[in-house]
Amino acid sequence: MNEMLSVFEMAGGDIRRRVDEAMAEVIRNCMDLRTEAAKDRKIILTIKVRPDRTRTSVSVSADVNTRLAPDAPAETGLSILTGDEGVVMIVEDVPDIPGQMGFDAPTKMMRLREA
Repeated sequence: MNEMLSVFEMAGGDIRRRVDEAMAEVIRNCMDLRTEAAKDRKIILTIKVRPDRTRTSVSVSADVNTRLAPDAPAETGLSILTGDEGVVMIVEDVPDIPGQMGFDAPTKMMRLREA
């Protein structure tokens, strides 16, 4: 009895290996906290079949690609302050750590160039 060969087993199983690697890449991207959870990810399998001129044989090529969710932008907030002598400065708004209070925490300020 002739057994049907799965397209995934062709090329010595290389097509299956590539699809499995793409799935692992997609799962890593899904678990990456820098990406948006609700964005779709895709695995694109393209199989090309080209017959020869006599149509007695075909060449088959498979290409596996992924479309992943991009990294979400790094976001922060800035407070604009006017210091001594009218110098404009910015301070990053750092979120409070729950349960921790600090009144003398060091603050990094950036002095803006004067126009």
